[in-house]
Amino acid sequence: MKKKRKSSAFPGKFIGLAYAQWLRETYAIKKEEPAFKSFENWLQESHNKWLEEGKGKTFGTWLRDRAHTEPRLRGNAEKPKSTTRQDAFSEIRDTLASEGFSIEVCEDYVFAKRNREVGLPFGLFISVQKKESALVCKYVQAKITMVCHVTRFRQRLRNLTRWWFHHDSKPVGGLNTNVLTSFGWHAYLNENLRQERLMDATHELGETHVSNVLLWLKNSWPMNPIMPEEYSFHVSQDYHWFHSNFGDNAYYFRLKNELFLALQSECQRLIRERRVRLFEDARAIERFFLIAY
Repeated sequence: MKKKRKSSAFPGKFIGLAYAQWLRETYAIKKEEPAFKSFENWLQESHNKWLEEGKGKTFGTWLRDRAHTEPRLRGNAEKPKSTTRQDAFSEIRDTLASEGFSIEVCEDYVFAKRNREVGLPFGLFISVQKKESALVCKYVQAKITMVCHVTRFRQRLRNLTRWWFHHDSKPVGGLNTNVLTSFGWHAYLNENLRQERLMDATHELGETHVSNVLLWLKNSWPMNPIMPEEYSFHVSQDYHWFHSNFGDNAYYFRLKNELFLALQSECQRLIRERRVRLFEDARAIERFFLIAY
């Protein structure tokens, strides 16, 4: 008679879920803090907490609840929301400096540049405006992806620099379907979180790429026998939400293009008038932001 095997502390089907949560918590910690815990140590501690606090829940359910209830950005959660122009510029400068950017401020704008191993440097142009302004309200209501609050900028910049690094170091062809998870999107998250992460991915990857990835997942996952039915339903739900908001939405694209041209025009004016020394050509700017405070 075979000896009964003890149940594993970490069921294999939960490892991917646990690893995703560990990544979320790791990226939420400031760089100045002590070194991150290894995944193995974090998993052991999480399992011990589950035994104490689980109250009949499976390890996977407990992890999902933890992901939804804990602050996603511990570093930002500890800071009060910026309410003044000085606070906003200070937080933006600190955020850019922590990611290795050179910074120059001119009027209500921030120019930022970061060197890369190959190719031209990363260039950012940021307009800083009050959240109550008519300009900000107009684009926030339309969910234009290049617009965000100053307290969200830290995570948005980390997403962007991680994507740049991934793109430079591991070039891939085709759809590159893993890029959505690199921005925190996972089918097991709740609807609001999934939509929020898709917005993050859209700013860096563009609407067309994200829409194509979701369409591919929507068509392929139902044919995968090991894929939970719930996940297939969620990706289908996300595709239809994304397509209705961004796919054929002429109003959205008109507003996004309008904002892009306005920011690009201001950027070109300041460089043409030699108001900044960081850039000599506006074509070096890869991303534009409108940040509200």
